[in-house]
Amino acid sequence: MARLEGEGKYAVFASSQFHPSLTPRPSNAPRDPLPEEIAPIPRAGENLDGPSAAPPIKVPLYSWSQVGDSITVAFFLPASTPKSHIRITLSARSLSLHIIDPPEPPAGLSSPLQIPFFEKREWWDGIDSSASFWMWES
Repeated sequence: MARLEGEGKYAVFASSQFHPSLTPRPSNAPRDPLPEEIAPIPRAGENLDGPSAAPPIKVPLYSWSQVGDSITVAFFLPASTPKSHIRITLSARSLSLHIIDPPEPPAGLSSPLQIPFFEKREWWDGIDSSASFWMWES
């Protein structure tokens, strides 16, 4: 140890043998950043540290599933829709769906549901309309 000029300054010297590493040197080639390395860039006037507004939920008009020769089509309606306001026609070649007087969302709230309206929308293939039915589950 050697004392340098000035108060509280010291230099420590040591010696050691050099052993080359057996692991390859990391590449400096460009790479895509990892998810934890990505940071958002704020827009003018945007505060990324403040509370964030969640993006609006987009509810699909319908979903469907098939098991064997049975198909289920589900339409998303507000739970307050009375069954008497639902008009459905299932024909061999098409589907029609009308909602009479759809319920309004509560005051001050917007509904993520879009009320579906289908007029003689053709099926992908024909159906047996006498064996087809619909039901309202809330």
